[in-house]
Amino acid sequence: MSLAQPTTPPPPRTTGRHAFTLALLACVVPMFTVTMNNLVMTGALPSIGADLRVGLDVLQWFFNSYALVFAAGLPAAAAIGARLGNRQVYLAAVLLFAGASTVCALASDPAVLIAGRIVQGVGAAAVVPLSLVLLVGSVPAAKQKLAVGLWSGLAGLALAAGAVIGGALTSGLNWRWIFWMNLPVAAVAVPLVLLVLRRSPRGTRPPDLLGMTLLGGAIALVVWAVSESPRLGWLSPSPLSALAGATACLLVFVWWQRRTTQPLLPLSFYRNRQLLLSNLACLTLYFGVFGSVFFLMQYLQGPMGYSPAEAGVRTLPWTCMPLLVAPLTGLLLARVRAGVVLAVAAVLQAIGLGWIALIAAPDLPWLAVVPAMVVAGTGMGMEFAVTNEVAMRSVPEDQQNMAAAYRNTAAEIGGVLGVAILTTVFTVSRAGAGPDPDVGFVAGLSPVLGVGALVVLLGAGLGVLLARRERQDLDRPAPSGGATDEDEDAADREPVPSAQA
Repeated sequence: MSLAQPTTPPPPRTTGRHAFTLALLACVVPMFTVTMNNLVMTGALPSIGADLRVGLDVLQWFFNSYALVFAAGLPAAAAIGARLGNRQVYLAAVLLFAGASTVCALASDPAVLIAGRIVQGVGAAAVVPLSLVLLVGSVPAAKQKLAVGLWSGLAGLALAAGAVIGGALTSGLNWRWIFWMNLPVAAVAVPLVLLVLRRSPRGTRPPDLLGMTLLGGAIALVVWAVSESPRLGWLSPSPLSALAGATACLLVFVWWQRRTTQPLLPLSFYRNRQLLLSNLACLTLYFGVFGSVFFLMQYLQGPMGYSPAEAGVRTLPWTCMPLLVAPLTGLLLARVRAGVVLAVAAVLQAIGLGWIALIAAPDLPWLAVVPAMVVAGTGMGMEFAVTNEVAMRSVPEDQQNMAAAYRNTAAEIGGVLGVAILTTVFTVSRAGAGPDPDVGFVAGLSPVLGVGALVVLLGAGLGVLLARRERQDLDRPAPSGGATDEDEDAADREPVPSAQA
C-alpha cells in the first residue's frame, strides 16, 4: 500500500514554447545548488580552519554533518512531500536551505557552523528527490527522458561546480561567500516554483513516523560509523557499536514495515529487481566518484602544485562530461535497454580510473590526465542518467517520491563509503613510501584509484543482471485478475493482532 493515493498531476501553470525551459529551471536550480554544497567547502577548509581556529577533527564535521543528515533525511522528506504536497514541501525546503546558509555565512563559532550545515542537510534531503519528481510531472511524456537526462547531467556538473566555485570565492572574496551565494539562488528559484509549478495535491494517508525514525536512524548510524572509522579505527568500540545499532534499527524497520498498514517504503520495492539492481549500481558509482574526486583534488593541489581554484577548473574534463552525455543517454534509453547502457557506463568509468592509477606520478603533466578524465566522465554521465531513469519508470507515479529518495540515499551512502574506505586504503598504501611527500602521495593515490575502479566495475555486472531482468519482464505475460502492487503488498504483510487477541 502506498503512502499517497494515485492522482493525475495537474498541468503546469505555464504552457507554450518556454514551458519546458521554465519547468527545468524551477526544478534544477535548487537541486544544482544543494548538490554543489557536497563539495563546495573543499577549497575553503584551510581558510575556515584558520578563521575559526579549529583542526582537522572539527573540519571534517563541516562535511560529515551535511552528508549525514542529507542521507538520513531523504526517505522521510520524500514521504512528507507525498503527504503534504510535493510543491509545498519543495518550496519550504528551498527557503529552509537559504535560511541555514545565512546561519553558516554569519557563523563565528564552529558549533554554529555545524548546526547550520545540519539544517542545510534537512533542506537538501527534500530538494533533491522532489525536484526530480516535480520535473517529470511538469513536462510532456515525450520529453520526460530528455528532462531526466538534463537533470542527471546538471547534477554531475554540480559536483564539479562545488570545487571550482568554492575555490574561486574563497580566493577572490572569503569563505563566507560560499554560503552567501545560496541566497540569490533562492530568490530566483522561489518565484519560478510559484509561477511554473501548480500546488500539489495532498496525500490522504498519514506518514509512517516510526518507519521514518528507524530508517533515518539506521542510515545516520551507518554514515557516522563509516565517517569516523578512518580516525578512530575500523575495529574500535564506537564505530562497531554504531553499526550494531544500525543493524538493530534495520531489523526492527523491516519487521514494522511488514506489520503496519501504512509502510514508509511500499513492499513492492523489495520485489522490484530493476530498482534494486539500479540502486546498487548507483552506490558503486558514487563510491568511485566521491572517493576519487576527493583524492584527485589533493593530487592537483599537492604534487601538481595548483591552487584550489586552479585544481577545481582542471577537474572539469571529468566532471563536466555528464552535462553533455546524460541528456544524450536519456534519448538513447528509448532504444537500448537500461542495463546495457549501465554496463557500458561502468566499464568506461573503471577504465578512466584505472588509467589514471597506472600513469600517476609526482611530475605528471595535467594534459596527460585529461583523456582518462574524459573517459571516466563519459561513464559517469551515462550512469547518472540511467539510474535516475530506472528509478522513475520502474514504479507507479504515486511512488516516484520514494523511488527518487531510495536512489539518492544509495548515492549518498556510496559517496560516504568511498571517501572513508579509500582514505584507509590511502593511509595504508603510502606508509613507508619515503620522506618525499609527493612520492608518498602518489604511492597512496594509485591503489586508491585502483580500488575505486574495481568497485565501479561491479556496476557492470549489475548492469548485465539488470538487462537480463528487463528482458524477462518484457517476456513475462501480464498477470490475470488485475492484481496490483497494493494487492501484493497486502498479501505479503503480516496481520496485526487485534486488540481482543
